[in-house]
Amino acid sequence: KYLKDFSLKNVYPSWTVLFIGIAIAGLTAPVSGYFFIGQLTVIYGFVATCIVLPIVFKRLKAFPLQTSIKPNTSTICAPFSLVAAAYVIAFPKANAFIVIIFLLLAQIFYFYIIIQLPKLLKEPFSPVFSAFTFPLVISATALKNSLPVLMFPDIWKGLLFIEVLLATVIVLRVFIGYLHFF
Repeated sequence: KYLKDFSLKNVYPSWTVLFIGIAIAGLTAPVSGYFFIGQLTVIYGFVATCIVLPIVFKRLKAFPLQTSIKPNTSTICAPFSLVAAAYVIAFPKANAFIVIIFLLLAQIFYFYIIIQLPKLLKEPFSPVFSAFTFPLVISATALKNSLPVLMFPDIWKGLLFIEVLLATVIVLRVFIGYLHFF
């Protein structure tokens, strides 16, 4: 349906949710006991991310988003973070090198969005601000899940604290925005 009559103008950062969101099954693998399915969704999520994100960036370069929907841009930091968070959970014997690659990609996209965040938050609140919540929370989750596997020095816990704090502030900002919006 979404690929029929494809037009780059119709590509939005939220496409990452459509094509990559299934990777969240990797986070539930221990609860369901379906590790194989969780692992498949993580692999699929990584491959889909590598295909979809370049298309999204091409669209953003060719046809910048309208100001009213620019917060939607924040969804591009979610895919690699979701894959990183889910990989560590779905693969009990996670390969540290793969974790580093996923986490590095996740953090690059995270900071790409963080740099834009002040400008994006200057606009008056609208429901599109909800797009900030999941990407920032899953980015902090990816870092949290990865630290025990990588056994990084405690200084990395400081970065985790900052990411959790920022995610909390943004979620509260959106919640308060909704209280005033309705």
